[in-house]
Amino acid sequence: MGTTVIYTVYRSVQGPEMETQPTAMSAASDAQVRRTLALKRAFQRELGRKPTCLERTAIDRAATLTTKAEAAALDPVTTANDVVRLDHVAARARAEMFAMFAAKQELDDGASDLDRYLQRRAAENEAAP
Repeated sequence: MGTTVIYTVYRSVQGPEMETQPTAMSAASDAQVRRTLALKRAFQRELGRKPTCLERTAIDRAATLTTKAEAAALDPVTTANDVVRLDHVAARARAEMFAMFAAKQELDDGASDLDRYLQRRAAENEAAP
């Protein structure tokens, strides 16, 4: 696997001419991309169907933040405070994603509002002494 080169364009301080400078991406970036894609596939399998636009966005966010948190945990330059913050943001993103999945499944159970109400009342009556 070779490294890819991205050209960064910036304006020189001494004049309006444009200069290009190559920026090499490390092999770790390729590994992070693979990990992000693997997490996206895993989250979609957990969903069990084709995601909606909002679900896709939640999957992308959770996968990206999880990958960044994992990479930061392995980076000796990253401070412990940054690792903890990234880890918590990633955990919240995953929790929100799974909550979205659960809410959608509850709505798609095929029962009407009346059926849900009757089921809830029956459960309350069974629980009452």
